[in-house]
This record gives sequence, C-alpha cells and structure tokens, in this order.
Amino acid sequence: MIKTRVIFGLLSILICAVIGWWAVHFFSSSSLHNNEPIYLQNVNFEYQKGFFALYKTTHADVVMFGDSHMFGINWNEALAREGVINRGIRGDVTEGFLQRLDEVFNLHPKVCFVMGGINDLYANIPVKTIVKNYFKMVEELQSKNITVVIQATLYVGTDRESYSQKNKEVTILNTELRNYALKENIRFIDINPMVCENTVLNSKFTVDGLHLNAGGYALLIPEIEKALVSNGL
Repeated sequence: MIKTRVIFGLLSILICAVIGWWAVHFFSSSSLHNNEPIYLQNVNFEYQKGFFALYKTTHADVVMFGDSHMFGINWNEALAREGVINRGIRGDVTEGFLQRLDEVFNLHPKVCFVMGGINDLYANIPVKTIVKNYFKMVEELQSKNITVVIQATLYVGTDRESYSQKNKEVTILNTELRNYALKENIRFIDINPMVCENTVLNSKFTVDGLHLNAGGYALLIPEIEKALVSNGL
C-alpha cells in the first residue's frame, strides 16, 4: 500500500512537472509570436520578398505597391504596357509597406501607385496609425522624386467578418487619405462608388467579399490608365 502511494505520488509530481513545462513553453512561444510586428506574422511577407530579391529588373516606369489588391493581377497585360512592376504582397499592412520601400526605390520609377489599409483594420490597427504610415510612406517616396498615386481602401462585402464595423473604419480612413491627397496635390483614385452599394462591396465585383474579380479590376484599370496619362506616361 505504501509503495503504491509512493508510486502515485511520484507520477503526480512527474505529470505536474510535464504540464508546467508545457505551459511555460507554450505561453512563452505565444508571447514571442505575439510580440512580432504584424507584418512579420504574415507568412507571405518574407516568402514574396524572397522572389522580389530574385528578380533581375533594375528599372521600371511604374510600381504597383501594396497588398493583395495590387498583387492580384498582371498589370503589364492589364494595361498593355511595358515597365509596370508589381510589388504587392498578400496580407501586407502599411507598416510592412514602410519596411520594404527599398523595393520601390531600387526600381527608380516615375510613378508609384499605393493601395492598402484593409489588412491593418482587420488586425485592429488604429486608423490614426495607418494614416501616419501613409504620410511617412508618401514623404519617403517623394524624397526620391517619385510621383505617388494613392488608391482608396475598398469596402468589404457582407460575407466578411464584422463587415459593418470595418466599413465604418474604411470610411474614416478614406476621408483622411482623401483630405491629405487634396492638401498635398496628390492624385487619389477611389472606385468604391463604382463597385459598392451603401458602403458595401457588391458581390458582382468580388470573389470573396474582399478581393476584386475581373469585373472589379475592369473598373479600376481605366482609372490607373488616366493617372498614368496625366503623368506623361
């Protein structure tokens, strides 16, 4: 009986020790992960940057810079133009944009189109922070004599989580960006009135309530073309 109690006691201590070690290891790992910048928590960030480093292009007239809305189409073919380089990364946030501006600088473009913000909002990054990131980004691009064109953040569809609240935040963000663009004489493209109804992305123009389908891009492309022509390209 005594031996049995001793064995059970030792097993209990061992089990508690194992559980304690697992808890410390798990929560320490989670804490470290959560302390990573949001942009590094996106698996596409380093993955896509690896390809950008591999590419041999050293000059482009135009860079399409931002998140999956930029990434999601072949701009050379869509615009029937050479010298248009895509530097979009799926899931990227504006802090990530700032961390990889060299990808734009190294191409020495005349014009850079920038679009993002929705991933920030879904990561609960405040609008004020997103706007500050945009300001800094534009200033750095302009310091290299690159003309910036800002594209409005698109609303999301009803099939996206918390769509109503996020679309309210999109409205606030776009108002800030539009006012900034007007003040700084920066071209601002907003296709929301074309692809949305009552500040909700129309299902006719999206594959999942977030990303544009071909019909959505068909409305965006002419606006991009107008901006290029206005900049002598």
